[in-house]
Parts: sequence; C-alpha cells; structure tokens
Amino acid sequence: MSVIPAIEQTALMTLEDFVRLYDTEGPFEVIDGERVALMLPVAIQAITNRLFFTLLFQHCVTHRLGEVFAEGPFVQLYKANWVKGARVP
Repeated sequence: MSVIPAIEQTALMTLEDFVRLYDTEGPFEVIDGERVALMLPVAIQAITNRLFFTLLFQHCVTHRLGEVFAEGPFVQLYKANWVKGARVP
C-alpha cells in the first residue's frame, strides 16, 4: 500500500480517537508512534495488488511454501453480545 510521509507524532490513542480521526481526516496507520496517512485506493492499485497476490499464491501452492493472505483493514469494536449461541450468565 502506498503511503504519504508521516503527518504527526502521536501519543497513545484510544479506539474512539482512532475512529474519529479516521472518519474526519481519512485513512491512516500508526507506525512507531507516528500517524502515517494512506493514499486512497485507486483502480490501478487494486489491479496490481490482485496480480501480485495471484502470482504469489500460485508460487506458494506450487512449491508448498505455506499460505498467502490478502491484507484487509479492519477496526474491531467491543460488543457485549460477541458470544452467540452460548449460555451467558
């Protein structure tokens, strides 16, 4: 994924701060305490990523080298009902 130079040094960040900043300022990652803005995905990037993933996947399957996984951004939010179909006291 392409990155833009770091935009600011940051202290510890709560999940609420992360979600708020992500929503207001756009996608970013925190790397070694620095907030790094991510470029928005464009079609050519998606095509390149798909091609690279396909080639790497085929190579690993052919040579029995293990698994290949595609990167996918996510934010996991706490939900009290995360246990489904179980007895909750």
